[in-house]
Amino acid sequence: MPKGFQGFQKGHKINIGRICSIETRMKTAGDKNPAKRQEVRDKISKALTGKKYPEIRVRDNFTCQICKVPELEFNRRLDIHHKDYNKKNNTEINLVALCQSCHLKTNFNREYWLNYFVPERQKVY
Repeated sequence: MPKGFQGFQKGHKINIGRICSIETRMKTAGDKNPAKRQEVRDKISKALTGKKYPEIRVRDNFTCQICKVPELEFNRRLDIHHKDYNKKNNTEINLVALCQSCHLKTNFNREYWLNYFVPERQKVY
Protein backbone atom coordinates (compact mmCIF):
# COMPACT_ATOMS: atom_id res chain seq x y z
CA MET A 1 0.00 0.00 0.00
CA PRO A 2 1.38 3.46 -0.86
CA LYS A 3 2.77 5.46 2.02
CA GLY A 4 0.08 8.18 1.85
CA PHE A 5 -2.74 5.71 2.52
CA GLN A 6 -1.40 4.23 5.77
CA GLY A 7 -3.55 6.45 7.99
CA PHE A 8 -6.73 5.21 6.35
CA GLN A 9 -6.22 1.56 7.21
CA LYS A 10 -8.72 0.13 9.68
CA GLY A 11 -7.24 0.00 13.18
CA HIS A 12 -4.28 2.25 12.28
CA LYS A 13 -2.99 4.20 15.27
CA ILE A 14 -4.03 7.52 13.73
CA ASN A 15 -7.71 6.40 13.77
CA ILE A 16 -7.77 4.92 17.29
CA GLY A 17 -9.73 7.03 19.74
CA ARG A 18 -11.26 9.24 17.07
CA ILE A 19 -14.77 10.38 17.85
CA CYS A 20 -17.32 11.38 15.26
CA SER A 21 -18.65 14.90 15.45
CA ILE A 22 -22.16 15.51 16.76
CA GLU A 23 -23.24 16.45 13.24
CA THR A 24 -22.05 13.11 11.86
CA ARG A 25 -23.74 11.18 14.65
CA MET A 26 -27.03 13.03 14.07
CA LYS A 27 -26.87 12.32 10.33
CA THR A 28 -26.64 8.58 10.94
CA ALA A 29 -28.86 8.22 14.01
CA GLY A 30 -32.03 6.12 13.96
CA ASP A 31 -34.14 6.35 10.79
CA LYS A 32 -31.58 8.64 9.15
CA ASN A 33 -29.05 5.82 9.05
CA PRO A 34 -28.62 4.82 5.37
CA ALA A 35 -28.35 1.13 6.29
CA LYS A 36 -31.62 1.27 8.23
CA ARG A 37 -33.40 3.08 5.39
CA GLN A 38 -32.26 0.34 3.00
CA GLU A 39 -33.66 -2.31 5.35
CA VAL A 40 -37.05 -0.59 5.32
CA ARG A 41 -36.97 -0.32 1.51
CA ASP A 42 -36.08 -4.00 1.23
CA LYS A 43 -39.02 -5.02 3.46
CA ILE A 44 -41.46 -2.93 1.43
CA SER A 45 -40.02 -4.18 -1.84
CA LYS A 46 -40.20 -7.85 -0.84
CA ALA A 47 -43.79 -7.49 0.30
CA LEU A 48 -44.87 -5.80 -2.92
CA THR A 49 -42.81 -7.91 -5.31
CA GLY A 50 -44.63 -11.03 -4.22
CA LYS A 51 -48.17 -9.62 -4.12
CA LYS A 52 -48.90 -6.31 -5.80
CA TYR A 53 -46.24 -6.01 -8.54
CA PRO A 54 -47.32 -9.08 -10.55
CA GLU A 55 -50.89 -7.75 -10.49
CA ILE A 56 -49.72 -4.44 -11.95
CA ARG A 57 -47.86 -6.21 -14.76
CA VAL A 58 -51.00 -8.24 -15.60
CA ARG A 59 -53.20 -5.13 -15.45
CA ASP A 60 -50.83 -3.37 -17.89
CA ASN A 61 -50.85 -6.43 -20.16
CA PHE A 62 -47.11 -7.06 -19.66
CA THR A 63 -46.39 -3.97 -21.77
CA CYS A 64 -44.37 -0.86 -21.00
CA GLN A 65 -46.86 1.98 -20.62
CA ILE A 66 -44.58 4.57 -22.26
CA CYS A 67 -42.97 2.86 -25.26
CA LYS A 68 -45.65 0.11 -25.56
CA VAL A 69 -43.05 -2.66 -26.04
CA PRO A 70 -44.15 -6.04 -24.57
CA GLU A 71 -42.19 -7.64 -21.74
CA LEU A 72 -41.29 -10.65 -23.92
CA GLU A 73 -38.93 -8.47 -25.98
CA PHE A 74 -36.80 -7.73 -22.90
CA ASN A 75 -34.56 -10.15 -21.05
CA ARG A 76 -36.08 -9.10 -17.72
CA ARG A 77 -39.36 -8.29 -16.04
CA LEU A 78 -40.90 -4.86 -16.33
CA ASP A 79 -40.13 -2.43 -13.52
CA ILE A 80 -42.93 -0.96 -11.44
CA HIS A 81 -42.86 2.83 -11.25
CA HIS A 82 -44.53 5.01 -8.59
CA LYS A 83 -46.19 7.83 -10.51
CA ASP A 84 -45.96 10.30 -7.63
CA TYR A 85 -42.43 9.11 -6.62
CA ASN A 86 -43.73 8.24 -3.15
CA LYS A 87 -42.53 4.70 -2.35
CA LYS A 88 -45.07 4.44 0.47
CA ASN A 89 -48.02 5.13 -1.84
CA ASN A 90 -48.61 1.65 -3.24
CA THR A 91 -52.16 2.03 -4.48
CA GLU A 92 -52.88 0.49 -7.88
CA ILE A 93 -53.64 3.91 -9.35
CA ASN A 94 -50.13 5.09 -8.42
CA LEU A 95 -48.25 2.10 -9.91
CA VAL A 96 -47.41 1.53 -13.57
CA ALA A 97 -45.32 -1.08 -15.44
CA LEU A 98 -42.33 0.31 -17.38
CA CYS A 99 -39.35 -1.18 -19.18
CA GLN A 100 -35.95 -0.45 -17.65
CA SER A 101 -35.11 2.17 -20.27
CA CYS A 102 -38.32 4.14 -19.74
CA HIS A 103 -38.06 3.74 -15.97
CA LEU A 104 -34.60 5.32 -16.04
CA LYS A 105 -35.97 8.24 -18.07
CA THR A 106 -38.56 8.95 -15.37
CA ASN A 107 -35.78 9.69 -12.87
CA PHE A 108 -35.03 12.94 -14.68
CA ASN A 109 -37.33 15.90 -15.31
CA ARG A 110 -39.78 14.72 -12.66
CA GLU A 111 -42.19 17.61 -13.22
CA TYR A 112 -42.75 16.42 -16.80
CA TRP A 113 -43.38 12.82 -15.73
CA LEU A 114 -45.70 13.85 -12.89
CA ASN A 115 -47.86 15.63 -15.49
CA TYR A 116 -47.50 12.77 -17.99
CA PHE A 117 -49.00 10.20 -15.61
CA VAL A 118 -51.81 12.38 -14.22
CA PRO A 119 -55.13 11.47 -15.87
CA GLU A 120 -56.71 14.23 -17.96
CA ARG A 121 -59.56 14.76 -15.51
CA GLN A 122 -57.09 15.54 -12.71
CA LYS A 123 -54.88 17.97 -14.62
CA VAL A 124 -54.95 21.55 -13.39
CA TYR A 125 -54.54 24.24 -16.04
